Amino acid sequence: MSISRRVVLQGASLASLATLFSSSVFSAFAQLQSTSYKAIPVLLLASDAPTSPKSAREAEGAFIGSVRLVASHDLSVQRMSFDLRALRVLDQQLRSATPLRIVGLLDNGLANLVIDAARNANARVHWLGWHHATHESIQHRIQISEASECIQHRNEHSSQWLHELGVMLAAGDRAVPPLLKQSPNLDTPITGSFVSLSIDVGRDLSHG
Repeated sequence: MSISRRVVLQGASLASLATLFSSSVFSAFAQLQSTSYKAIPVLLLASDAPTSPKSAREAEGAFIGSVRLVASHDLSVQRMSFDLRALRVLDQQLRSATPLRIVGLLDNGLANLVIDAARNANARVHWLGWHHATHESIQHRIQISEASECIQHRNEHSSQWLHELGVMLAAGDRAVPPLLKQSPNLDTPITGSFVSLSIDVGRDLSHG
């Protein structure tokens, strides 16, 4: 792809984001933030692999963007790897009594590691799903779901499902205004295999 074409595509992407953040979207965001539900800090786990394929980086970017849209004031992003230090940090977070929602979109190996650590720490696994996307179709296999709604992707060739997933997991039990579920870039195909997860940490989470 030529440099000029990349610039054009990047400009189009920014234009899409600008359209998303219109006054109506800001109103929907304010509606979400003003609910009586006590917002829980969100920790987003992302892969620390520098050699991740392009499709994985694109999926991660779309997922982080959708989570940030819902949890912008209470969001931190933490790079996850098989490094012992990273695992120790995660174990401490999983055993904390402070309410925290941990979400992630990881490869199968890292996701299994995180889920095993969560179960060992007696944290509540709120959501666990496998997703395989090709240019022809998208397959979802949800193993654990306590969510009040499901992914409803209308365009098999778009990233809409990934956007809806990030919004849903970040919001948790809060009702999300329909406008926030609309992806800023419905035409970007996301391919690859991913594992999505949501883990509730802290004794008071279930009481909101």
